[in-house]
Amino acid sequence: MPATAGRYTWHEGDGSGVMPGRTWVIAPDADSLRRRWDRLISEADPGQKEILFHPHGSDGELGDRHTYKVPEDSLPGHEFRGMAVAKDKGSAVPPVRYGFRSFDRQWIIPDKRLINRPNPTLWSIHSNRQVYLTALERHSPRSGPAVTFSGLIPDLHHYKGSFGGRTFPLWSNAAATKANVAEGVLFTLRTRYEGDITPEDVFAYIAAVAAHPAYPARFAVDLVQPGLRIPLTADPTLFAEAVALGRQVIWLHTFGERFADPRAGRPASPPRMTKGTGPTIPPGGAIPSTPQSMPNTIDYDATAHRLINTIDGLIQAVVDQMHLDDDDRLKVKIALCEAIAETYSEKAQLLRLLLNEPLGVS
Repeated sequence: MPATAGRYTWHEGDGSGVMPGRTWVIAPDADSLRRRWDRLISEADPGQKEILFHPHGSDGELGDRHTYKVPEDSLPGHEFRGMAVAKDKGSAVPPVRYGFRSFDRQWIIPDKRLINRPNPTLWSIHSNRQVYLTALERHSPRSGPAVTFSGLIPDLHHYKGSFGGRTFPLWSNAAATKANVAEGVLFTLRTRYEGDITPEDVFAYIAAVAAHPAYPARFAVDLVQPGLRIPLTADPTLFAEAVALGRQVIWLHTFGERFADPRAGRPASPPRMTKGTGPTIPPGGAIPSTPQSMPNTIDYDATAHRLINTIDGLIQAVVDQMHLDDDDRLKVKIALCEAIAETYSEKAQLLRLLLNEPLGVS
């Protein structure tokens, strides 16, 4: 992601997000992960345990993640289990929150034995001050925000659920004392704007410029070649305004856990709409949650400001700004189809049957 016309590469380092390689190590809640682990280690049949584990490999050959693999170390900051999964009788390594997708925070078991490509560097530099920018690399965004942010260690497909991408941490160490912003960029900005421009300011400026649909629309011609290019304003006042806006964006993307500033209206807590103004589900309007009764379509009533499905479920007080455009709606449908297909795949179905968990989108 070079800055203006490729003059600078703004970051010192980047990499991919975490690639788990198996879906069962991720869940919306920690208890589900503990139950899955307990079911796995309680299996007496070695062959069945390997199936439950979902080993890494191809053409019938085991790769580097299977139940008999003995680890050499753990993920930085998390418990070390110096034995193969096949021999482990303990409880699961305590699950932690995980940046699964943009705005979709889930839980993961931070056990190196269970994750194909954990990217240990991300774990070693993680802290409650770290911020991760995620974006595409080999493809260009066509709509929606071109970048998203997470305060949690992100998945390989965090940005959009497919096509991978890159992860750019704000800090290069857990103490948040070494910035992952090139010194040359900071020096140039400080000289140009005659001020103390911080690494957080650079991240915030990028958020203001690129984390919204106008960026790929305005620079569509420039984005034909993959790789985001961030234009820099020559106006110090405009730069400061963009930074203030970008701090708000990152605060929102990270659910109020990063860039909090109560004086600026950003409390260190999840953002909430003013009471009485947010979307609500009225009595009798709940959208069914079972696979058999899930709606096939969801329509928007612009007059009544309602989302309506085909089975009388509805969400009211949805203003136009919240409603997805056609391209975003297509993305949601594709994501749902992929999730359902994965959920009902043979291996996922077998796993849930063995875990005595109901089939459904998780």
